Amino acid sequence: MSERKLTIARALTRLKTIKAQLIGINSNIQEYSAWSDKSKHPLGDTTHNDLKKNHAQAREKIASLFQQATDLRSEYLKLKLAIDKANMETKIEIAGKVMTIHEALLYEREIAGFIASITQAYKRSVSEAQGKVTQYNYQFSNVSDEGAKAALLADISYLVDKGEMDKLDKFTIEFLTEINGTKNEINALTEIHIED
Repeated sequence: MSERKLTIARALTRLKTIKAQLIGINSNIQEYSAWSDKSKHPLGDTTHNDLKKNHAQAREKIASLFQQATDLRSEYLKLKLAIDKANMETKIEIAGKVMTIHEALLYEREIAGFIASITQAYKRSVSEAQGKVTQYNYQFSNVSDEGAKAALLADISYLVDKGEMDKLDKFTIEFLTEINGTKNEINALTEIHIED
């Protein structure tokens, strides 16, 4: 059993190529895998009138397409598994936090959205509270005694630590700013091993 080495970046490019090849094969299979037994098949020799020979040749070419698809799916799986293994094992630092590539990808694809939702929800809550405080305080705009007025005015009561929310928002912004460059760098440098 032999082993190949290539970078994650090269493997990702190969995965795209395999997908394109599979689409082409699927298109040919859709167009040519069933045919009238009374007409010549375009994948067989069409210069002679021997339909049996023509269909036998076409059958061989279709079988070859199926084999190519099987081989490509196998190669795709090997590449994908090798990439996943490297992603689970390779540590990187993004926005001051050390994590595996896999964790960073999860963060980028899913967790960052959750964090963005909660920070937006928090900001909406603060905005609504500011509106209510402003509305409440309006009734005291005619009070001229500043000492008495200060005792009457409402203020926002922050029930979530604003500093923690700011820290979470800052990390997410830094993370999303750094992730693409870090992925490109790590994909260009990290080698994977594929057993043939």
